[in-house]
Amino acid sequence: MTRIFIDPIEIAAVAALCRNASYDAAGVASEARFRIEEVTGLLMSGGRGAEADALRTLVENACALLLTAAAQLDDDALLLSAIGRRADDADAVAEAFGGGEHALLLQLRDEPWEGTP
Repeated sequence: MTRIFIDPIEIAAVAALCRNASYDAAGVASEARFRIEEVTGLLMSGGRGAEADALRTLVENACALLLTAAAQLDDDALLLSAIGRRADDADAVAEAFGGGEHALLLQLRDEPWEGTP
């Protein structure tokens, strides 16, 4: 049997990258919302109200997409953290049975189950 092993430390690192990317995306959205007011104010004062409204709409749509991506990245970070905890738990169970995951699987394969002929 072939088993792919992913180090729980690596999973935690990827989860941290997801969280950091989430913070960055949310930060860009906040900064864009803050800056657009200044830009649209300049456009309005120059008599370009239609362009200011169109630009504000574009930025708001982009911010909404960034915040959606940030939320998805947060969800991914939580999922990765849960996977990492389960991997740690599985390794601890395997060690308690006297070996790595492979030894545990072999032991389970060779042990007769209750009710089996």
